[in-house]
Amino acid sequence: IGRGISVLLPFAGLILIGAMVVGKIEGWTVIESLYFSVVSLTTVGFGDYYPTREASVWFCVFWLPFSVGFMSLYLGSVAHFYIQQSN
Repeated sequence: IGRGISVLLPFAGLILIGAMVVGKIEGWTVIESLYFSVVSLTTVGFGDYYPTREASVWFCVFWLPFSVGFMSLYLGSVAHFYIQQSN
């Protein structure tokens, strides 16, 4: 359980930060905000929800590259840990 939480916590934190900030600025519901954050952070980007207000656009300009980069490095280190454990 401890390892699972340590893997999911950073990912969930980045999703919640994006959902809270962009959702509040855009006036979206909680579900819409979480959907936008998950789709954006996983780089799927369907385009059905996107920031339209200047403040949320600027937030996304910094949040998305940081979040995607952080998650790439973080998940790479998690994969490296589990590969070492299997050897």
